[in-house]
Amino acid sequence: MKRAGSITAQAFVHECRGTSRTFGRKKIAIVFRGNMVGVDGDKIIYPSLDMAAELDEFQWAVSRGYIDHATGRLRHSDLDQLRRYNQQANKAKCPLKRDIAASIEDPRIERLVMQNYKGASGNLSAVTSAVCRTLNEQVEASDQQAPWYQWLPATLTAMGRKLNGIDDNREIDQFLAAVKQQMTDDHYQMCEAWATRIGGLESTEAALTLADEIFDAIVHFEEYGEDDPSETPENDSALDRRSSEVGKKQGHSCDVSIALKAVIGEHLKGEKTIYRAWSTEFDTWSNRRSGDNIGEILRQPKLRDQYQQALSETAGQINALRRKLERSLAAKRDIRWAGAALQGRLDNRRLVNAYNGDEDVFTVRREDTDIATAVSVLVDLSTSMVKENKGHLAMLATIALAEALEKTDVSYEILGFCTNRDDERNHEMKVAVRQYQREHPDEFSYSGKLNYSRYEPINMVEFKGYHDNLNKCRASMAAIDQLPYKCYVGNCDGESLLLAYDRLRIRQEPRKVLMVLSDGAPHIRACKVEAPPHLGEHLKQVVSEIEADGVETLGIGIVDDSVQEYYPNHVVVHDVDSLVSTALDQVARILLGKTL
Repeated sequence: MKRAGSITAQAFVHECRGTSRTFGRKKIAIVFRGNMVGVDGDKIIYPSLDMAAELDEFQWAVSRGYIDHATGRLRHSDLDQLRRYNQQANKAKCPLKRDIAASIEDPRIERLVMQNYKGASGNLSAVTSAVCRTLNEQVEASDQQAPWYQWLPATLTAMGRKLNGIDDNREIDQFLAAVKQQMTDDHYQMCEAWATRIGGLESTEAALTLADEIFDAIVHFEEYGEDDPSETPENDSALDRRSSEVGKKQGHSCDVSIALKAVIGEHLKGEKTIYRAWSTEFDTWSNRRSGDNIGEILRQPKLRDQYQQALSETAGQINALRRKLERSLAAKRDIRWAGAALQGRLDNRRLVNAYNGDEDVFTVRREDTDIATAVSVLVDLSTSMVKENKGHLAMLATIALAEALEKTDVSYEILGFCTNRDDERNHEMKVAVRQYQREHPDEFSYSGKLNYSRYEPINMVEFKGYHDNLNKCRASMAAIDQLPYKCYVGNCDGESLLLAYDRLRIRQEPRKVLMVLSDGAPHIRACKVEAPPHLGEHLKQVVSEIEADGVETLGIGIVDDSVQEYYPNHVVVHDVDSLVSTALDQVARILLGKTL
């Protein structure tokens, strides 16, 4: 049972995907990968979570704050300039310089994020709390003889965030009170003076300039105190020696990514994993306009003729379903005439009013229907659909659905799903997996508890979107029975349903229906165990959560009754003749709001 105030990792992934779609317009993406945290190019990397994990309110807020912070880094930092600065600091064996620069840049970009997005303040406050909790532990364990300037980076960041407006934060106050005991009053006042300047910095270059100034001031203070000696070769040599001594000290700090992992660490151990993909970074969406191999298949000229042939095979079934829907929808329409209108047909009951010069003497026809529905049709494209002509039957069923729905007010889209094992993205993921495995051997085991459920990319195919004209998509749908032959081996149903649901749930129609055509249980070759019962458990969980959100689901088994294990509402199709008597009849019942 979900704890009060908590959110499932699955729901958090939904939120991130929606955020990623918004960021996509700015060429920023949120991806999940292993236990990794950070920014890579234009990607914000968040650790992959067990989909059944529950994030409490604090973990959720810190996670959001991490994404807000990383977004600020991508949008407001000059990453190339920062990278060069850090490389120079590392080359000079001067980590303190690097730490000071980060301690200035972090609150600078967070201030800009809070200015652009008011909701970020609470999230970044949670991040600050997480950071300061770790820092407070460092203070307690610290050596009292350590140089004061090792605490400078953490102190600058805390002060900068407090000046940004995160002032009602117990952890930040505790840290500043504790770190004050590690410094003299003069040192602490120097930190305060520098922190006040962060708010006026307008660029990464300005932040790095301040970092250099602060570092030079520390070196000067350590060598001469408050004295200001004349410039001589001897003094310059002394400053160089002091600079080397000071710079090699690593500053106490806590990066946001470290704080995040500390907060959600319980969900990164894998000991209770039900379903956990290694990465979503390599998952793809394809359609007839794509430049990949699937796009090429969907654009084949011969597909239009094949669609017409399929249409002739199911003409009777399509017409029967279409007539049933049209008659039923017509019966459900509420047609009435509303009076007191300023235009329309003259209302015979208001002739006297018209004679007296009144203007609101017309009636207008009002036609309402409660069929405002959005439908997502999801088709299994895995290799098993090749057997027993299942792919062809799925194509016929999909075409029949599309042709019947096209004449109604129902909004619908048609998608396919598979795991891709024969393209460039799959190769890229394999390379990334091998590299990650070398770097994290204990975490990445195919036989142990700490491994993942999926090591290959999901490929989603859009045959027809909600806003597409069916006439332009007919040829694409004729490829449904061809794609299973193209080495798209597995079917990761749970995650694929979530991807379709992400698109369905933002539709404005009050009723939403998700239909899945599949020929068996979920299966991925690169799975953590030979028999994958956890994939089925995850699918059940996904269906349950989708239905709890008010979305109706229907599993249509293609020559296989496995759908009864996962979908409360389900039917099985064995041949073309059973389309109307089983699947399409049940579809009509759902659309008309009748009990199955």
